[in-house]
Amino acid sequence: MKIHHWGFVILAACAALAFSQDYVIWSGGVSEQERQDAPEGTTKLVFFEEGGPYVADVEVTVSSDTEGELLNTTSRGLWLVLDLPEGEYTVMASRSGGDEQGARFQVDNGENNDVVLQFPVRE
Repeated sequence: MKIHHWGFVILAACAALAFSQDYVIWSGGVSEQERQDAPEGTTKLVFFEEGGPYVADVEVTVSSDTEGELLNTTSRGLWLVLDLPEGEYTVMASRSGGDEQGARFQVDNGENNDVVLQFPVRE
């Protein structure tokens, strides 16, 4: 009986992790070719430093006004392409050193969003 109980707990935990990541289509964009080959989704998050280079390894949280936190992940690349259903969202992004940026955006049927998160210049 305990085996079934633990199996259920593990299965439930795995399902929750899979659900939170289902919105991510792709993370990348280091090379120009990679950016040209990027898949399309409803939303593309773009991370860069003001007037400067793109930024990678950004911690990203996306929340819905109706469902709460949907995604908590790290974008390994300069772009994070998501496939979100229609709705209003808030994204919070932070890079090492504590810099944070946020934005609100809306996903409408058939439209692609580019959400730019611009971090301050580091000296």
